[in-house]
Amino acid sequence: LAIGNILPSNAQTQSSTSPVVVETTPKGNSKMIGIVTDSSAATGVEFASIALFSVANNSPVDGTIADKTGEFQLDKIAPGTYKLLISFK
Repeated sequence: LAIGNILPSNAQTQSSTSPVVVETTPKGNSKMIGIVTDSSAATGVEFASIALFSVANNSPVDGTIADKTGEFQLDKIAPGTYKLLISFK
């Protein structure tokens, strides 16, 4: 993610300093759907953190939080090779 002010070429700088967030990660048409489960309790893990990283440069691509049943979905994933990091407490 890049954070900064983006102005059209004919715009004048304003006194406001609120940042504009621009995603620079390429997006595709693929999606990843899964369920995080606790093997000892055989239940879904609510609020597990899911992070998707590019293997090519180890940079974060996307992420989400599992719902109350442990289900998660990542959308608009570009073709590539990734590693998925799932963490919870």
